[in-house]
Amino acid sequence: MVLILFGAVPTGYALYLAFTTPDGRWDGLQNFLWTGRNYLFLPAFEHIGVYILTWLVLLVVMVLVLAFLLEAGIHRLAPFFRLLFYIPGALAGAASVLVWTFMLDPTVSPWRFVESAFHLRSLEQTVAPGHLPAIFAVIAIWTGAGAWVVIINAALNNIPDELIGSALVDGANAWQLARHVKLPLIRRWVVYMLILAFATGTQLFVEPQLVSQASGGLVSQYWSPNQLAYFLAFTAAQFNHAAAISVDLLFVGLLAAGLLVSRSKLFATEADTGVMAVAPPSRERGSRTAPIPWRLPSTRRRSSRRSWHPLGWLAAMSAFAAFFAVPLIWLILAATKSGSELGEKGPMTFGSFGSFLRAWDGIYAFQGHELMTWLENSALYSIGGLALALACALLAGYGLAVTEFTGRKLLLGITLVVMIMPASALVLPLFLEMHLFHLLGTGWSVVLPFGLFPFGVFLSYIFFSSSLPKELLGAARVDGASEWDVFRWVALPLARPIVALVAFFAFVANWTNFFLPFVMLNNDKQYPLPVALEYLLSSVPRPELAMATLVAIAPVLIVFVFAQRALATGMLARPRYQ
Repeated sequence: MVLILFGAVPTGYALYLAFTTPDGRWDGLQNFLWTGRNYLFLPAFEHIGVYILTWLVLLVVMVLVLAFLLEAGIHRLAPFFRLLFYIPGALAGAASVLVWTFMLDPTVSPWRFVESAFHLRSLEQTVAPGHLPAIFAVIAIWTGAGAWVVIINAALNNIPDELIGSALVDGANAWQLARHVKLPLIRRWVVYMLILAFATGTQLFVEPQLVSQASGGLVSQYWSPNQLAYFLAFTAAQFNHAAAISVDLLFVGLLAAGLLVSRSKLFATEADTGVMAVAPPSRERGSRTAPIPWRLPSTRRRSSRRSWHPLGWLAAMSAFAAFFAVPLIWLILAATKSGSELGEKGPMTFGSFGSFLRAWDGIYAFQGHELMTWLENSALYSIGGLALALACALLAGYGLAVTEFTGRKLLLGITLVVMIMPASALVLPLFLEMHLFHLLGTGWSVVLPFGLFPFGVFLSYIFFSSSLPKELLGAARVDGASEWDVFRWVALPLARPIVALVAFFAFVANWTNFFLPFVMLNNDKQYPLPVALEYLLSSVPRPELAMATLVAIAPVLIVFVFAQRALATGMLARPRYQ
């Protein structure tokens, strides 16, 4: 029902708007032709194309390198580095862009030595038009890579030891083990990452929006197609033209996703592909491991999961950790300085506790303690949406994984379509849908769409289809249990790792969401904190802005610290059962 109300219906309505006139008459391709001839159309798509290419290449390389490093190194230190890599994910959206507006300003940035090497002396020079795709890709890597490192690393950790041992017996070295064994077994996760990263890339909005505001309008408000669609819909009131641009983005996303799904056989079963899924090994005595779908050349070198020298591993991990940690350390230190001290003192030096307290007092007292109102709004929207998303994602994922029915692949496809649908395409119909039900401008206009979490549906589907012991489900049905009883008393207790994982990602997605509440809410007293950060950008001094950003990310960091054990084992975890 949630998928229909907040996924399929808005998507269908966007398609309807794209092919009709404002008065509802069929207009064929005229909206597409009009937007295609608009002088802003091609530059926006060129910008996003360069950005996506840069973003995907950097993402795949960094995620795989870090995931394999975590899996092959010092396991006692792995949770610490996982925490460092994922923490920036708490700053996704407005908070991350605010941090990087400081990082891009050579007068206060800890990376000023890098910027000086490229003769960049001011924020205006740094955000020159030719630099923007790379800048936005770096921001996306900083905030988005950590979550995928957690997922891919957990998938690697759950590859059965029998397969690793068989490869070592055959003489595989570390490279051959990674190339011929591990990568094929985690292929569906890499493909899944590419599909979602591509979809995320097409929805670029908050980064150019806030960088433009921070730089005094140097970045065009039409820089990305999503920005252009937003302008046409909510400024120029040309909803049909905006829908046409969103459908263009959807078509590109579907084409890319279709190619990836067909080439990788993402929805195929183990029997279809001949490649063993990452699943629990058999518990029956005398049973054999499934045939390994690869052959390796002989070599004398023996390897293991821990194939790196400890010092070399520590040096490599520390270098990556600096990229993720330095902006966060700078953010904390910035709140301890006055506005003048930010430029006068070294970027990584401590100011004073007095300045820290003054920054807190300033942001806490802003407009009659409105900070606490924004925090309460964020908590209400995020937790309410989390409850809906968790219930829907787990039930839908279980049903799609264990039930064979007509239209199953169609539903999987619709879920994928909703995931890659541009934000403007969904938000525009949702805006009109909420207006129809008189919910616009209320918390329900944010909470109800948050209940649609297709990412969680796919995580649940892959877990239940690859890691759930099917013999237990069959035994429960033989004993007379209904399908609901099987889910409630057998599947759900075994799915605790995926429950924690879906809950965490849903909470983070809700807490950091900018675009939906930005469109749905028209009163600053209803804003969640991410939207309020844009409001604060031009209203408070930099130290107070840094303090507000720290307050915005604190809840996610606290949740992550307590959820880290579940996150480490959640993806494709092998359930414990007797």
